[in-house]
Amino acid sequence: MAGGRVSHGRDIVEGFIRFDHEITLLTVRALNAAGQVQTHFCAPVGHVQLQGDYVESWQPHPMNAAALAKAQAIARAITGDLGRGLQGQPDGLGLYGVELFVRGDQVWFSEVSSRPHEARLVTLVTQWHDEFELHARANLGRPVDTSLESPGASAVIYGGVDAKGIVFDGVAEALVHDADVERARAQAKKVALLVQPRVA
Repeated sequence: MAGGRVSHGRDIVEGFIRFDHEITLLTVRALNAAGQVQTHFCAPVGHVQLQGDYVESWQPHPMNAAALAKAQAIARAITGDLGRGLQGQPDGLGLYGVELFVRGDQVWFSEVSSRPHEARLVTLVTQWHDEFELHARANLGRPVDTSLESPGASAVIYGGVDAKGIVFDGVAEALVHDADVERARAQAKKVALLVQPRVA
């Protein structure tokens, strides 16, 4: 603090965390039938990033009950604080992606985004209401359903071709759906390798 430009009496201390998994807990703030803000949670989304780039995601990510309860408490506190409106107005409605680090029963907050995100596109095949529907419905005052339809996974396909138009081969094989999350992850990675870009 002695070397800082201002002194507000607060410090932020950062350090490395050893964690097993990074997850996103999709948290939705929506109005209930009585017009009150209610917080809903989707099943955790597991994801992998390499050098800051999203590579794959899956839902649900397995978590023990204690870690899931801590994750939900953190997400509720973060989004509740962000959603505190002026004079009791229900600001902050919509979908929040609360990213967390998990190690056993321990959970640490990482960051939050108030919008849909590519790491959560897996919800297009896993959720009854995907991330886009949840965000829109919450903001429009419509009922939301955060329940899981079936497990699924997604993996990035890089274009790798410098051209104005490219096409992708192997897409038919990519549309096979699997009901087990581990097999879905393996299938998503396999499909990402099967689908190959070429100049149109």
